[in-house]
Amino acid sequence: MMMKADGIGLYIHLPFCVRKCAYCDFCSFAGVDGSIISEYADALASEILSYRKRGLKVDTVFFGGGTPSLLSPEDFRKIMRAVRESFLLSDEAEITLEANPKTLDRKKIESFVSSGVNRISLGLQSIHENELKTLGRIHSYSEFLETYRLCREAGIDNVNVDLMY
Repeated sequence: MMMKADGIGLYIHLPFCVRKCAYCDFCSFAGVDGSIISEYADALASEILSYRKRGLKVDTVFFGGGTPSLLSPEDFRKIMRAVRESFLLSDEAEITLEANPKTLDRKKIESFVSSGVNRISLGLQSIHENELKTLGRIHSYSEFLETYRLCREAGIDNVNVDLMY
């Protein structure tokens, strides 16, 4: 007999990036075509659906990577639909999306929010342009500030900022 877990956390890995950062040890692949990302999203949704009828309650969903914000809004909706069909998703569930500031715009942020995202983790890493360049980041500090503002305007009260020291 399978025991039903209460309040598990679900981690969904998206191993794709625009460019692989020099410091990154995570499983990720840079420069991948959008159609491959979409195929990966289909496979993820299918895998998630295989957990239906197990009665697992989920309190947190964390999209990590890689750069999950590379997902199209349609692919993100598809994955979240599979999560909702497969798990007992708490009404208060924290749904986090890791993001590179350069990969988000107002429309994409609003789409992620409408699909349930209520927490964004922005990979700033540094406020110094020369350090961002050395780290291989694709965004500038000013682009981060704009993305942060857009997240707040879209109603995301919980914005995490990753910094390196």
